Amino acid sequence: LKNKRFFLLDMDGTIYLDNELFDGSLDFINTLIKKNINYVFLTNNSSSSLENYLNKLNKLGVPATKRSVFTSGMAMGMYLNENYPSKSIYLVGTKSLEIELTKYNINITDKNPDIVVVGFDRELNYTKLEKACEFLDNGAIFLATNPDYVCPIAGKRYIPDCGSICDMITNATGKKPVYIGKPSPMMINILQKQYNIPKEKIENLFSTNNLIYIPKENFKSILIFSILFLCSILTVLNIIPYQIVLFLVLIITLIINKNLFTKADYTLLLTFVCFFIFTNNISNIESIKNFLVNLIHNKDFFVSLITSQIISNVPAALLLQPFSTNLTELLLGVNIGGLGTLIASLASLISFKIYSKEKELKLKQFFITFTLLNIIFLILLILFHLVQKIF
Repeated sequence: LKNKRFFLLDMDGTIYLDNELFDGSLDFINTLIKKNINYVFLTNNSSSSLENYLNKLNKLGVPATKRSVFTSGMAMGMYLNENYPSKSIYLVGTKSLEIELTKYNINITDKNPDIVVVGFDRELNYTKLEKACEFLDNGAIFLATNPDYVCPIAGKRYIPDCGSICDMITNATGKKPVYIGKPSPMMINILQKQYNIPKEKIENLFSTNNLIYIPKENFKSILIFSILFLCSILTVLNIIPYQIVLFLVLIITLIINKNLFTKADYTLLLTFVCFFIFTNNISNIESIKNFLVNLIHNKDFFVSLITSQIISNVPAALLLQPFSTNLTELLLGVNIGGLGTLIASLASLISFKIYSKEKELKLKQFFITFTLLNIIFLILLILFHLVQKIF
């Protein structure tokens, strides 16, 4: 604490849940006060106004003033003023968010707006969605308060948040919003300017680098899935039959959280399956067998490395292993061969798929940077391996 002058504290699901403070929250805030360290409650939840949050915090016994609460709705108002002065907006949000934005003299209209702004709207109706789509199709700019898909509520339940609403609109229009709230740096930058605080003096207690709140009820699920993961590792090592682990994973997941099956990327899963079926079938063709035997002879390292660039390193290992006379060189080839092209490693494909959902506007930059760095490290490791063989 001694090196920090300013703490940014999340509220919903971190300091409290609905109307219940988490253990230790008040003690921590009192410690900050005792050490004369400033703090601001920062929330992505735009459904309530500044006044509503102040009332809630004060009722919970948490010391808070107008200068110690900052919402994504407030950030949106300041962002609009700075970047789109005099532009009109159509709002998909609560009445509280509308009141918040009018404090910044934002022109809210339902007739030919320049911008569509979406928030966490607990008063959502289909008319709002239809109008938002119409205005976006007509060329309006798309902004949103926060990317959260769900908001935690009491009873171990979740409800759709702003990100879920935006996805509906994106699916209908093909337009993707610019998010102002966390984890976008824009909200922090706006707050930083307001308080004139250097970044190195700020500590974010909603950041994954500092504090993660995990509800107590989730620890049981984490423990169970960790055990299932360990069983999967034991299957890879041929200690437990895969049929047993597959059955356990399916049944336990259905019992604990069947919704996980709706979130799986079945396209990517099918790609994996096709790779493995392909390698198994092709290696059983007699002419291919003879070709691979001659191809890999005394060239295990380079053949496995190049093959990895085409069909990925794990399928390459399965394809070439029966014909290899030097498994050490083969394993080195497929491991180093995981670098290079995007397809060289299935893990790279997974990371690219995740990145494409979160950073869709920078895919080209990601691909170029990824490929360049992979090729550099691939060349360095090949040279290192060759030098080792010489000496």
